[in-house]
Amino acid sequence: MPDVSDDQVNALMAIDARLKPPAPDPLRAEMRAIHDDLVAGVRAGKIDAAKMSAHYETLDKAADARAELQRAAFTELHDLLKMRQRHAVVVVLRKRMSEESQEPRAPDGGAPPDPKKATLDGMAKDLSLDPAQKAAVGALLASLPPQEAPHTPEKTLRLRTILATFESDEFDAKKLDVGIVPGKKAHEAVAPHVDFITKLVALLRPAQREKLAARVDKQRGFIGGIGTYDED
Repeated sequence: MPDVSDDQVNALMAIDARLKPPAPDPLRAEMRAIHDDLVAGVRAGKIDAAKMSAHYETLDKAADARAELQRAAFTELHDLLKMRQRHAVVVVLRKRMSEESQEPRAPDGGAPPDPKKATLDGMAKDLSLDPAQKAAVGALLASLPPQEAPHTPEKTLRLRTILATFESDEFDAKKLDVGIVPGKKAHEAVAPHVDFITKLVALLRPAQREKLAARVDKQRGFIGGIGTYDED
């Protein structure tokens, strides 16, 4: 970034410090609570829908608060930098976007494997599913919405629009969609996963539920396709 003054460096460090979540972080704490109640529900043979609804409300509030903090930081950053400095930032970010938008391929150069088939095969093995159960679980997986690719034309256009407005003097951070999942409430990324586990539990025998609880617990830190929290 060209011609960054000492005052700007100090201001950038202050913005960065304000962006760091409090300890304990409400968003991470709520995702941990969802995970723990989900594992407990699997072991009990029934997911508590009322508990999950309460978690979703708390999760959305925590995510909205974080988004407001990020919008405020974007405004401070925009006002702090001169136009040529903002341009330099945008050039770097556009290059990074271009590099990250390359579609992943399998090691042999073919198409990447089907994630739902891989999940089904893994569950059939881990949970000792019989043929009827495997067919039922396969139907559940097929009903799930496809996992959204990290780089779609819509996402790319949205990011390019944000960068273009950030570079200009007409930038308005209040219009930015900086939620955990663009265009959605935070719980909307979690709910399909919870619903799937709820339906899955009903198909399993007690011993299989214990295996599922262990499988879900092993995946801590990742629920519904979004990072949830790191171990302390």
